[in-house]
Amino acid sequence: MGRAYHTATLLPDGKVLVTGGMSWYGGAAGTWFNLNVEVYDPAIRRFDQVGWLSSRLMSSTATLLQDGRVLIAGGKDRQGGASGRYLYSAGVFLYQDPEIIIHRLTVGSEAPASGVAIAIDPPDIFGAAAGATAASRHYREDTAVTLAAPLTAANGNAFARWDGCDSTSGPQASRCTVAMDEERVVTAVFAPAAADPLAVTAVSPASGPATGGTSVTITGTGFGASQGTGAVSFGGVAATVNSWADRQIMCTAPAHSAGTVGVTVRDSSGRSVTKSAAL
Repeated sequence: MGRAYHTATLLPDGKVLVTGGMSWYGGAAGTWFNLNVEVYDPAIRRFDQVGWLSSRLMSSTATLLQDGRVLIAGGKDRQGGASGRYLYSAGVFLYQDPEIIIHRLTVGSEAPASGVAIAIDPPDIFGAAAGATAASRHYREDTAVTLAAPLTAANGNAFARWDGCDSTSGPQASRCTVAMDEERVVTAVFAPAAADPLAVTAVSPASGPATGGTSVTITGTGFGASQGTGAVSFGGVAATVNSWADRQIMCTAPAHSAGTVGVTVRDSSGRSVTKSAAL
C-alpha cells in the first residue's frame, strides 16, 4: 500500500517495519490515515501486513527498543479536521519474524544486587555485549552465550558462584555458559570474603624490662584494618597501642610481672589470641 508521512524502522533481522502514515485514493479528499502495520523483506522485495495500530497515525516517531519492541510516539491522528490533531501519547508494537525465534537473557547479581560488570559473549541481536547487572540481552534460539563475572565486586565481596547456568568454567568457576533454547535467567552470587584467622606469629623484641616502656612490634593476621575496640595486653596488663593494621600492631609494653609473659591481642569482634612467653 502506498503511503506518506509514515515510519520505517530497521529491525535486527534486516527487515523494515512500516507503520502509520496517509494513503490517497483519488484527489485531496480521498485520503485516509493508516492503521495497518507492514514488514518489508528486502531479500524477496515484498511487503507483508503483520498487524494493526490502535489508532490512525501520521508523522509519528518509531524507535527500536533493546527488547525488540518498537516505540511509536507522537504524531497526528485524523480527528480535528483534515489537518489532524497532535498526539501526546505513545505505544509499543512487537514484531517477531515467525522464522526467527528470539529469547531474552536476564543477568542479575546478589550482594550486590546491581552494578556488577559482566562480560558477555557474543553480543546480542542489538550488538550489546558487556553490561552491568541487572542487564537484559536478546539472542536467537540456540545461541551459546558465555558470561564472565569479576572475582571481586566493587563492594569488596568475593565471587561465590553462578546460578542458572548450563555449565561453569575458568577461575573459581566464574565463567557461565547458557544455551538460549528458552528465556533464561542467570545470577552471579557474591559473598563477603572470609576473614583471615586471628594469629600472632612474632613479637619483636622478644625481651624487655619488667618496668615497661619497650616499643614492641606484633605481627600476625586478622587483626583488622583499624583498632576499633581492639586491645593488646602483656601478662594481663593493657598496653598502649601506637598503630594498628591488619597484619601489624605497634605498641608500648606496660610494667608487668617479672619474667616472660604472654602477649594477647583482642580484635574488635571479640576474638582473642595469646602468644605465650613472648616478652
